[in-house]
Amino acid sequence: NTPRGFGRNCPVSRAVKRLWGRSPSKGIILLPGHNGVSTRNRRIIGSSMEVLPLATAPRRKRALMSLGNTLVEGPHTIHEKGKIGVSYVSTVFDLFWHDAAFTTFRSCRIYCDACGDEDSGFLKPLVRIAEWERQVDVHDVCPPWPNVVVRLIEVPLDCPEIQREVTRVQALADQSHLTTFGLPTRRDFGGIAAGPSAHLRVRFHAGWQTLSRAFWLSEAPECIDVFESVSAVAAASGAAATPNRWVECYDQSFDSISGGARWLWDYQAGYLGDPDDEPSDAAESR
Repeated sequence: NTPRGFGRNCPVSRAVKRLWGRSPSKGIILLPGHNGVSTRNRRIIGSSMEVLPLATAPRRKRALMSLGNTLVEGPHTIHEKGKIGVSYVSTVFDLFWHDAAFTTFRSCRIYCDACGDEDSGFLKPLVRIAEWERQVDVHDVCPPWPNVVVRLIEVPLDCPEIQREVTRVQALADQSHLTTFGLPTRRDFGGIAAGPSAHLRVRFHAGWQTLSRAFWLSEAPECIDVFESVSAVAAASGAAATPNRWVECYDQSFDSISGGARWLWDYQAGYLGDPDDEPSDAAESR
């Protein structure tokens, strides 16, 4: 069932063999997973698969963990291929969940039209649901790519079920779940009365309004079902989107996410160069 062009003798397979010292297992072949797209099998950042050019196993592992965090979190914007910066949707609502042991991470982001061109109509909202069984990659000696599964769902423009569910979660998140304890100058972040359980972060943006809440669900039992409920409503109200139509845009470069050089600033003014020497927009877009 290997897709044409991705057998063991294709350029990607040969590159992986050079990097890992062996041919790729079935986990690196481009195949769909769990009704979505497995980023172990296909790279979501852009349209092509890439092999990490890292010299040592520890560096590879750190890079893979960093990429896993980035992919499960998701981007702020998703663009139509061939129309980057022109036709895209932007995050207006997102949930991020993980268990108490930090072994499983899940995110659910809802994106709405951000093109700024009302004459051409509005893009339908996209729902991006991602899950990362992190402990699988932790225990794998050299995983070829983070074990993140991503689903894209397109929902109707004026979907009453999604509107009601998001409004319900916004009202829940607007309640106070803050345990006050001052500044954690000795890394004392306050106690959890009921003990740690799963953790949830809720963020939404609506015009000039922004709200972000993060709390252990043992402290907010009314929110225990929020992630499952929003995901279920989105799946029931929409239809699977075609990943080939979209490209995710991340604020960091691939090299930076995968463990490239960090930028350290010592509070001194630098020099950005002569504006006349800057590349054109067309060249930069490439």
